Amino acid sequence: MSVDKQIVALPNGLKVYTERHVFDPRFETVILVNGALATTASFGQTIRYLSERYNALCFDLPYAGQSRPHNPADFILTKDHEVEILLHLLQTFAPRFLVSVSWGGVASMLALSRARTSVQRAVIASFSPFLNDAMTDYVTRARDHIAAGENLKAAQLLNDTVGCYLPRIMKLYNYRYLTRLPRAELDQVAFHVDQILALKSEQYVNEFRGIGCGLRFINGELDVYTTAADVRTLADYVHGAEFATIPQAGHFLDLEGRQQQEHVRQAILGFFGAAAHPPEEAQDGDSLSSLLGGALPAM
Repeated sequence: MSVDKQIVALPNGLKVYTERHVFDPRFETVILVNGALATTASFGQTIRYLSERYNALCFDLPYAGQSRPHNPADFILTKDHEVEILLHLLQTFAPRFLVSVSWGGVASMLALSRARTSVQRAVIASFSPFLNDAMTDYVTRARDHIAAGENLKAAQLLNDTVGCYLPRIMKLYNYRYLTRLPRAELDQVAFHVDQILALKSEQYVNEFRGIGCGLRFINGELDVYTTAADVRTLADYVHGAEFATIPQAGHFLDLEGRQQQEHVRQAILGFFGAAAHPPEEAQDGDSLSSLLGGALPAM
């Protein structure tokens, strides 16, 4: 197994840090798309179970993680910029599969609807096409805490709401991560939340009719923020879409426990199908680092 790290220059002058985890050169690649607060390190567990059949590609948006030192501090990234970045990465690396988490689903589906890409199947996790009352309340309060520099309150809010089913060690990590975010990244996150609050599903769901690849939506049975019932309204816009509900899981799905992780693993691998070639060597073992992953998983 090797990790190919690159700084990819974008047409708009910004740069993106990427990691390609190569478990077998013959495997197809899955690109992983983050939510608002996450970085490449968030996908530790996901990469581990994908390694059975696939290589994995992840990236940090220009304001986040290991992309941040390579970019100016005085830019703001819009949702359309995120779509353009994803399309550039799809063109550059030509992954066959895609997995998005939380609000990474908006950029992912808009990218897949606006251009024909290499992606043949995509899993959209913990996403809803509209903000229900619970999510509106959460993102509004999160935005207010972040804008005020109240990082501890933002972390507590996260752990009490969308992260309520996370294990204690992940909640402790959320505190550590959020309290160390630089001001420039906090400003971008606050702007991102404002964009989420301003989004109206009727403004973009019709674009999803142009998606040409297979889609499966997975949501947690216990998630009251992006519910399994709400996401099924997209059946009217995405022809042939599949829907799966993960038992006893909240918003963060495979990060919430081993049983939830196994259900998510089956939902993703079952949809993507068997590896084109059998692995040269079995991947095994759990580690604390893969459980912790790194940055906050999503928002």
